[in-house]
Amino acid sequence: MTLRKIVGENIRGYRHKAELTQARLAAKAGMDMFYLGELERGKVNVSIDTLEKIALMILIGLLAIGLPTFINSFSTNPSVTAILMTGLVIITILAGAIMLLLFGVIGIHDNAAKSQS
Repeated sequence: MTLRKIVGENIRGYRHKAELTQARLAAKAGMDMFYLGELERGKVNVSIDTLEKIALMILIGLLAIGLPTFINSFSTNPSVTAILMTGLVIITILAGAIMLLLFGVIGIHDNAAKSQS
């Protein structure tokens, strides 16, 4: 099995776990649904940038499914559940922002380089 096929099968598997259709994932990741289908079948090469977009959209989908279940497992009290849910959403957003900063996706270093030139 080629690496392209393995990557494609992994994308398909995680897309299913996130309960996303090809059309929805493609739209969220800003790509053509046909290309996503070809990618899942291992027919085309994929760039790191495209993989990053797909992974982020799948992660958001998984969080949307998993957070309520995770929170509800801790408490049957709706007030406590709401507080825990809000806290986890804030933590998730902050963690995502930190990851973006660490990987330079926001481009802070690009702006600094431009201002030095």
